[in-house]
Amino acid sequence: MTADVAAAGAASARDSASGQSASQPRPSLYFAGLDVLRAVAVASVLYTHYFAERYWLLGVHWGGLGVQCFFVLSGFLITRIILGEHDRQEFRYGRFLLRRFARLYPCLLAFLLVALAATPGRDHGHFFWHAAYLSNVLFVLQGNWDGMYSHLWSLAVEQQFYLVWPAVILAVPRRFLPALLVAVILAAPAFRLIWLAAGMADFGVWVLPPAVLDSLGVGGLLAVAMRAGVRTGVIFGVFLATGLMFWFVPFSLVLGPVDVWPTAMSFLFGCLVVLALSLGRNERLVASPLVLPLIYVGQISYGIYMYHLMVQDLLGPLLQPRLGVFGALADRMVWAGVSFVLAALSYHVLEVPVRSWILRRAGEGLSPASVQRQRARPSLELIVARIRGQ
Repeated sequence: MTADVAAAGAASARDSASGQSASQPRPSLYFAGLDVLRAVAVASVLYTHYFAERYWLLGVHWGGLGVQCFFVLSGFLITRIILGEHDRQEFRYGRFLLRRFARLYPCLLAFLLVALAATPGRDHGHFFWHAAYLSNVLFVLQGNWDGMYSHLWSLAVEQQFYLVWPAVILAVPRRFLPALLVAVILAAPAFRLIWLAAGMADFGVWVLPPAVLDSLGVGGLLAVAMRAGVRTGVIFGVFLATGLMFWFVPFSLVLGPVDVWPTAMSFLFGCLVVLALSLGRNERLVASPLVLPLIYVGQISYGIYMYHLMVQDLLGPLLQPRLGVFGALADRMVWAGVSFVLAALSYHVLEVPVRSWILRRAGEGLSPASVQRQRARPSLELIVARIRGQ
């Protein structure tokens, strides 16, 4: 509560300085439907990582699709934040990076330190690669994953995205931004084609930032279209048609399926984001006891993603001999449960307090959008009460 009051005071001061009233309404930056989408995405990651390939439904790598969905969401939300702050003449590059750091780095550092302490006999020579958000570069150089640290490539891509995306979004006048984002999207399959044609290691077409520009760019294009007032039905139709075109038009005559299917899925995930935004406006649906738990899982999905491989690595050898009689499903349910508990503790005890502390020490406080999101999100107590029917 103290952090919220301090943040609200800082926001009021900034509004006064810029000639805006503190009570002036701002566009909402919290979308309940997107938390549901995050919950589904992180569940797909756990499903793929916790079960052998022979158990994957339809043989699909659902975890990879979940990560791609996260990239589309990130492109949408970050672009929306940049455009909103720029239009209000509040955007500062250093403050933007500080807020991303305060949101993400405490959990990453906690994970790295816990992993280091829990596995003292292992080689941790790559610790600083992961701590510096260079995991994806490391994996390309060594041509291999890194055990419980393997998922950190996506966090590295996110951080590298934060470093350059403001310059991309603010590089051209707003009327040229859609064309620029289309070029960014098309740069991804072009990169994958050139990388593979040059005989480079396959890792590069999955874990380097240019390889996921289509997902990030689709999210950005969605944010630009919505900010320009384009109807969501029109956006949905255009994205759906474009995604299907990439699936069914025989691009494989020129480009291989590895080059084009991520682009197709990016547009289809853009459609899912549009649906989630629309459904999230239904207050009765959002407040239902079936949806509220998914919203909470979405809120802590970053921590679930962060800790899930470490939980599997540490508990797997301990639990399988004891739970083997219950089959493979039992121990995986335990892994998922422990990951959920760790993520919840991390969110409430570490991530939110440390984030507020970092921003207060920097004289920033939480942004008005962050305060708005925290107030709009249902509390854990409310979720439990709704599930109990109170």
